Amino acid sequence: MNNLSTKINQIKIPPSETEINAGVKEKINFLYKLDVLKVKEIYNRVTNFSRGLEQKYPNAREYYLFHTIIGSSMDREHCKAGFDFPGEDSIVKYVDELYEEYRDSIYYATV
Repeated sequence: MNNLSTKINQIKIPPSETEINAGVKEKINFLYKLDVLKVKEIYNRVTNFSRGLEQKYPNAREYYLFHTIIGSSMDREHCKAGFDFPGEDSIVKYVDELYEEYRDSIYYATV
């Protein structure tokens, strides 16, 4: 391979909004399949986080991932403010951290 081919193969294309949203949903679904006591704890944490976003951002419901995290369905084109919140308020970041915290949990639901 020449240098140009090597450089092109090393370029990483960022995931699409659709892929990111699917990843957030997958992690949330995993978390809500844990033992009922853990699910209640996670639900309360997610609820508090989303309420905090609503207080900080009056237009929180105009962000696409906000609807994903609260279990609402909204078409992307109706979310004029954006896809995710910036920095520490990022839903992707929050869900990733929550998932990492509970990922190895032994508290799986027995259904």
